[in-house]
Amino acid sequence: MDDNGYSSIFFDEFELDLGRRKLFRNGEAIALKSKAFDLLVTLVESPGTLLSKDDLLNRVWEGQFVEENNLTVHIAALRKALGERKGEHRFIVTVPGKGYRFVGEVREEATEDLIVETHKVQRITIEERVENTDEPVANGLARTELPQRSRLNARLAAVGGLIVLAVLVGAAFVWQGIKGYGSNAVNPLAGGRFTRLTNNGRVRIAALSPDGNRFAYVTRDGGRHTLWTGDVNGGEHIRLRPESDEEYIDLAFDPGSGSLLFSVRASADADPVLYRMPSLGGPVERLRVSVENFSLSSDGQWLAFASKMDGEAGKTLIAKAPLNGGENITIAEIEGLLLKDSLSWSSDGTQIAVIVGTGFESYSEIVFLSASGGELRRIRRPEWQEIGQIVWTEGDGGLIVTALERTSWAAVPQLHLYHIDLATDAATPITNDLSTYGTVLDYSRTSNRLLTIERRQMNNVWVAPAEDLSAARSITNSSFGRYDGLWGLGWTHDGKLIYTTSDTRSQVIAQMNADGTEQKLLTSPGSVDSALAVSPDGTFVTFHSRRSGRFNIWRMGIDGSDVRQLTFTDNAFQPFVSPDNVWIYYKDMSNGAGGLARVPANGGAAEVLTSDGASWGRFSPDGKTIAAGIFTDRLTVALYSAADHSLIRKFKAPPTATSFVGIGWMPDGRSVIYRDMEAGYWIQPIEGGEPQRLEKMPEELLYNFSWSNDGKYFAFVRGQDIRDVVLLSPAKD
Repeated sequence: MDDNGYSSIFFDEFELDLGRRKLFRNGEAIALKSKAFDLLVTLVESPGTLLSKDDLLNRVWEGQFVEENNLTVHIAALRKALGERKGEHRFIVTVPGKGYRFVGEVREEATEDLIVETHKVQRITIEERVENTDEPVANGLARTELPQRSRLNARLAAVGGLIVLAVLVGAAFVWQGIKGYGSNAVNPLAGGRFTRLTNNGRVRIAALSPDGNRFAYVTRDGGRHTLWTGDVNGGEHIRLRPESDEEYIDLAFDPGSGSLLFSVRASADADPVLYRMPSLGGPVERLRVSVENFSLSSDGQWLAFASKMDGEAGKTLIAKAPLNGGENITIAEIEGLLLKDSLSWSSDGTQIAVIVGTGFESYSEIVFLSASGGELRRIRRPEWQEIGQIVWTEGDGGLIVTALERTSWAAVPQLHLYHIDLATDAATPITNDLSTYGTVLDYSRTSNRLLTIERRQMNNVWVAPAEDLSAARSITNSSFGRYDGLWGLGWTHDGKLIYTTSDTRSQVIAQMNADGTEQKLLTSPGSVDSALAVSPDGTFVTFHSRRSGRFNIWRMGIDGSDVRQLTFTDNAFQPFVSPDNVWIYYKDMSNGAGGLARVPANGGAAEVLTSDGASWGRFSPDGKTIAAGIFTDRLTVALYSAADHSLIRKFKAPPTATSFVGIGWMPDGRSVIYRDMEAGYWIQPIEGGEPQRLEKMPEELLYNFSWSNDGKYFAFVRGQDIRDVVLLSPAKD
């Protein structure tokens, strides 16, 4: 045991024994030369941090003259020892021309179990069974919510620190008997284990076969989609359909025939189509039109789906139809907005469970419908602000859901898995980590296995000189769960950066120098202070906040003083300041549709300007034009007159473009800049023409951005949004 009280560092199935200087995999020793061991320790001590080749040479071969090739040889030896195949970046990522980054899931442990008061924390083993050598590998981190520290030598030295670590580490944990969720709840997956089934980071939807032995999934890369299948026990993954521009909406195995069903949309304005094909590949059969998300009955004879009711605002139609042809049969008309991908059919075929919300920031409800027609009952859980997915479990006596706690306001919502015992409606948590599980749920009642997609995201702020954007460097190195700069980034007149950061419960605004030093909070944790904008005169910051219980527009001095609420209509977002500093413009959602509104910067009556759904607005450098995004089937960039707010021009953006977290202007005012959902930024000339890529930027996910006031520096947020299929199996599986 070292002088900080730890004898080992763990990552995935590996143990790095510091005292005995040995590496173990599932308890079996792996031979490593002395310098290879030292190199691995150096990398693991800085998880997620890019270490240059010079850094590694100086640390591992301190005071020795060693050629760079020696480092390359030892890195190759580590990859082999850790079981990485060619092209795989499961633990060590090579950054060409820069160095190396360790991306495994690091945790420090003194014991296997901890007793916290009377509640026992059990660690779920995460196994890797990815043997596909044909898939491209994720570019970047293989894990996005791992706590990151500059050195593990700054370790926690007490059991209290271990408790914090157990909560924050990005591995999945099962917590049993947590107070407030009901001691009678039965969790069929308690003590189970997660197995990661993919390692590419680009999975969008997935499905599990009825026997729990095969799975299918869709990857998205560069805006193009590919359908794959694999065995949960390992082996090569099979590509079922070639890469295409088609958007896959939903995916399921047919319980009757074992074939694979999927719905796709050929283009943004095309009707979705439901297809069927053999689960291991073969001819594709067209089944039905106008089916998006769906759920199959246990015998595979019926499918259920949802659609908005024409002319009925806030109502959703739930229908069923014979899978192999026939008329739609209405089951129920539900008050509220249905999450259309959250239908689940009970095993006996008598009920369908759906999730309904009644609007923004509303409670989600689980609604049980009779498959023969009519609503049976509802479950409302006030401790959850959102329920994402739902699936029936063993004998229809329980549900597994993904839900977001009402007190959780991280910058990226962290939905967790829960089991609901329908005899008592009590809920038991299954996960409590920094990942989110809100995209997919699929359950095999035969094997009691649960398939889901684990999403992990990390963001950091980078700064580049405008004359050479390729010379960017990272100025924050925050851990998973912080999301530095994701929801706001701006410059002060003296060259400092104002930015957003986050913890698991709140979002706050902070300040730092342009080199990342002297970081300090300007607002206090406990709420949501986000989507900031710095005033043109540099005297104040405006932002949207939940301090009053609902989202409204606030402002404060550039140093965090004089905090004031400016709007009181609720559902006000994304503020930005007029060039004369007199008005604060924002997105108004009080009427439901959304659009631009404004309020005096010193307080007063607000006025609504548009109702066209405009979002994330910004004034041009000359103050004459406002650019904003309007998103329907795809992004439209809209230009408005600053004088009378009339619409001047619209530009259709590329299919993968987005205005989410910001639209801006190039320093010369001749072009608008906005994000791409896959990589980089787009530049749209305001005089017309096709948008072009902003050159010399990294080919990876980029988020918020801001030019310095003198136009000499460009601050932007880089990140990884990694989504992989994981399987939760019972403890005795």
